[in-house]
Order: sequence, then C-alpha cells, then structure tokens
Amino acid sequence: MLDKIKLILELVKFRITIAVMITTAFGYVLAKNSIDIDIMLPCLGIFMLACSSAAINQIQERDIDAMMARTKNRPIPSEKLSVPRIKKLCQNTKEKPMN
Repeated sequence: MLDKIKLILELVKFRITIAVMITTAFGYVLAKNSIDIDIMLPCLGIFMLACSSAAINQIQERDIDAMMARTKNRPIPSEKLSVPRIKKLCQNTKEKPMN
C-alpha cells in the first residue's frame, strides 16, 4: 500500500504541485487581503488540476521517458502503474457540467 502511494506521489510530482497550491494561496490572500475558509476550494481545485496535469504529461512522454536513463524508472515507463489506471485517476478532475 505504501509503495502505491509513493508511486502516485511520484506520478503527480507532489512537491511541485504543493508549491503551485501554496502560490495559489498566496495570490488569494493578496487579492482578498485576508485569510478565510473560502481559500480552501481554489487551493484544492488548483492542486487537483496540477496533479492531473503532471500525470497526463507523464502519459504523453512515456515513450521518450522509457529511452532515457534518467527517466526510465518513472512509474509509467517502468510499468509500475498502467496508463488506463492513471487515466481513471485523472478523470476525477475533469470538467463536469454544473446543474
């Protein structure tokens, strides 16, 4: 279980996406000139989009990553995670119509 979590964190480039979310929070605070509970949804949304973008980027670059020594051990080229499974994971952040 812990191994799968590590793979997913590597796939979504967790440290970078956290930095993106923190930048979003700072921008929110600067624009609103205060901190309140409303900061949660924008930060969560940006975090989820950044995670999905990182995963989709790795899907797109999987063939090149498999050829390079530096990237061949990433979750997709090393076949530790499958592309269909990653696509299913990313589906949760796609745009859905509002009712």
